[in-house]
Amino acid sequence: FFFQAEDGMRDHCVTGVQTCALPIGTGWPSRIMDTAEIARVTALYGDAACRAQAAGYDGMELHAAHAYMLLGSFLSPTRNRRDDAYTGATVEGRTRFLLEVIRHVRGHVGPEFPITLRISGYEDAWDGRELHDTQQMAPLLVEAGVSAIQVSGGVSHDKIVGQIVCGPGYRDGYNVAVARSEEHTSELQSHSD
Repeated sequence: FFFQAEDGMRDHCVTGVQTCALPIGTGWPSRIMDTAEIARVTALYGDAACRAQAAGYDGMELHAAHAYMLLGSFLSPTRNRRDDAYTGATVEGRTRFLLEVIRHVRGHVGPEFPITLRISGYEDAWDGRELHDTQQMAPLLVEAGVSAIQVSGGVSHDKIVGQIVCGPGYRDGYNVAVARSEEHTSELQSHSD
């Protein structure tokens, strides 16, 4: 059994914060998460991983797909309008928070506890993350300590979900090509929705 860490730790965090102060994706007003809060949330992920490991879980999945939760919102140029070290203008800035979380978790649980990552390979939105950005991220994620990447697709944008769940109108394996392109950029075997 795997523990999925997403925004379920919000009871321990400051509420009403996100990547930027614009109500992009959620429609709710918020304020920019400051760097002290980023460090605090990073520590909370490490604490959650320790609790999951102690409770007997076989691994942990970090949910960073679709841009509607905290980790994914940092990865998305749609939502990340920051202008600091976590800037949405560069791949390095967008991945910084997620890499810090992965390294912190890995440091707490050791090398034998699997950490998987759910990520959108391609956000499929006019201003979303392109596939080549995700391909650049994949080796960095592996280097930071991810054991496996589950490639999903789409992004939640202004409360409209685009391509997150493929229905009967989409052929089987709709996202396989995206997953395979990720696999070729890292040491991992890919699994697609």
